Amino acid sequence: MIKEPKVSTCQRSVEDRRANPERLNLDRLKLQQIPELRNEQNLKLLNLQNNEIECLQYLDCVPNLIFLDFYHNKLQHLDGTQLEKIAQLRVFMLGKNRLKSIGNEIQKLQFLDVLDLHSNHLTSVASITNLKVLRVLNLAQNKLTEIDFKNLDSLTELNLRRNQIHTVHIQLPKLQRLFLAHNCLNSLAQLRSFWHLPLSELSLQDNPGLENYRNVLIAQIKSLRFLDLTRITPIERRESAVLNEPAQENDYLFDETQRKWLTEHSEINPEINPQYGYFQLQQRGKLYIFGPKFLHEINTNDHLIFLSLRFVTLSAAVVDRLKKLKKLKSAKFLQNNITTFPQLFSLLEALPNSLQDLEISLNPICELKLFPLAVLCHMNQLLSFNDATLSKQDFQTAQQKFQPILKQFYKSTASKKSFPATTNVLDTILSRALANEKKRAHFDRVLWPTALKNFYQDCVHEHNFLLQTYSPNQQQQEDNFLRNFPVWDM
Repeated sequence: MIKEPKVSTCQRSVEDRRANPERLNLDRLKLQQIPELRNEQNLKLLNLQNNEIECLQYLDCVPNLIFLDFYHNKLQHLDGTQLEKIAQLRVFMLGKNRLKSIGNEIQKLQFLDVLDLHSNHLTSVASITNLKVLRVLNLAQNKLTEIDFKNLDSLTELNLRRNQIHTVHIQLPKLQRLFLAHNCLNSLAQLRSFWHLPLSELSLQDNPGLENYRNVLIAQIKSLRFLDLTRITPIERRESAVLNEPAQENDYLFDETQRKWLTEHSEINPEINPQYGYFQLQQRGKLYIFGPKFLHEINTNDHLIFLSLRFVTLSAAVVDRLKKLKKLKSAKFLQNNITTFPQLFSLLEALPNSLQDLEISLNPICELKLFPLAVLCHMNQLLSFNDATLSKQDFQTAQQKFQPILKQFYKSTASKKSFPATTNVLDTILSRALANEKKRAHFDRVLWPTALKNFYQDCVHEHNFLLQTYSPNQQQQEDNFLRNFPVWDM
């Protein structure tokens, strides 16, 4: 078919050109330059793989070319004057050449759909970002260290394997497949630009320092189907959703530590005295404190949006630290030994107006019926309290029932510190109320069910006696009587 493949001029026979007018294969002919192709104006696909070509030339002979394959040659640069002669090119295969840079000359190919530049020596590809219709880009096995892609709005596949990338920022609205294996990424924070991408496949294996990312990525990227060449199963997706729920992110780590802490210290002290230690986990504006030493952990945390305190006694010093958390949106206080309303008021006054969700539980004061009213009366900006969504009616009820007590507590416009006697008296009254509330709760939980059970057994005994004594009509009347007896509605 080729008369003289090693010369600069190449012309096919009429029969060959007629048999395959749009394709020409010049693979593995040891060509050192592109031959001048005569009478090939209709050529659409040109294969020049595995030759020794060092530069582009004679491309004006193939003005309708849409597929050009230069894989495994010796190209060191791209000639813009040659590229503009094949402006209709859709697929450009330049893998395994000697290119060190891609300049503005690539912008001559504005119809490019696929660009393969793998296995070159590229250190920057900034000019590629102006290829508006580019759909597939392969940059694997180069020397790239930073990636910042923004304007490739049509890109659906990006291969960055085996580079030296340590910084990546991607804003590609149609990207579906992204390959970043064998790079230098070392933190999940570097991947946050991926969260809102419509990715279906992602590869990140063999990045030193990037560990334990699978569950997080599965939860954050809802469209993901394959991660590190492994299909994501429905079970794995459900587990990741639970482990990485936005409102409970990393709670599973805390829960495991909490379980171990409780187990270990319950053997030392059945009442779990919190003086033995603490645990804190801080990430993305969230801080968990488990035990004392709270004062040492909150000096520089004015950016916190979530705080959980457990087994932390709310002393005046601790409450004072809370006043620094100006951006706090959610807070939990568990087992803090809050027993009096002055303690509660001190805590509520320290919390910022930005707070939306609050939980105070497993504290003695939680037994009081007035407790939720006191909280809502102080914190009228809350959206939820103890996992219950709040309504305007909840706040109105709190104001009506607790406001008179609150006014008595703050009897004067002066600081309540000026009235220690009033505070102590009210504190005593509320403490007695708490004790009475505990007695009432004990009656509701223990004494009343026992009395009810005994009464019910007496009724059953009487019923059996009547069955043996009364006539059928009398028995029917007794059955009706027992069915309508109030005990059946309890």
